[in-house]
Amino acid sequence: MPGKIDKIPWVTLPGTNGTVALHRFRNRSNLVILCVGGWNPAWVEWLWSLSSRAVDLVYYHAEVLVMAEMSLDTLILQKSHLPPMFHYLSDPQGETYQKLGFAGLPLLVVSDRWGEVFLSEDEKLPLIGQVLEELKYLSIQCSSCSLPAEGWESVR
Repeated sequence: MPGKIDKIPWVTLPGTNGTVALHRFRNRSNLVILCVGGWNPAWVEWLWSLSSRAVDLVYYHAEVLVMAEMSLDTLILQKSHLPPMFHYLSDPQGETYQKLGFAGLPLLVVSDRWGEVFLSEDEKLPLIGQVLEELKYLSIQCSSCSLPAEGWESVR
């Protein structure tokens, strides 16, 4: 269930693999956005758990973006400890996080390919299964996606 926003802001941020404009995912990918403060083993472990479900993420047309309140240099140094398939973006002043309008970090947002928010959790990370159920629901609702529409009610 969405929190304080209905749509994600289409921002551009520096990342460990170059600058990333969120609008490049528009009309292409569902998004899982994790906003974090400084380094914390809890969110790192959560990302590794999510990465173990990479096949599901691909199947549900999802990209994972991690927006960290740390400098790009620090993020690049830490990247070797993080799952390689995700996008790591530097937001050292937390400006993007502040636009999302939530009270605490970590913050997780799941949006469809048009930026509409379907799941948002702040101050705690949801179970991986909850994120995957939301992505499944989004894929079923998309007429151009690969999942059949029957039985979608069971995922919500």
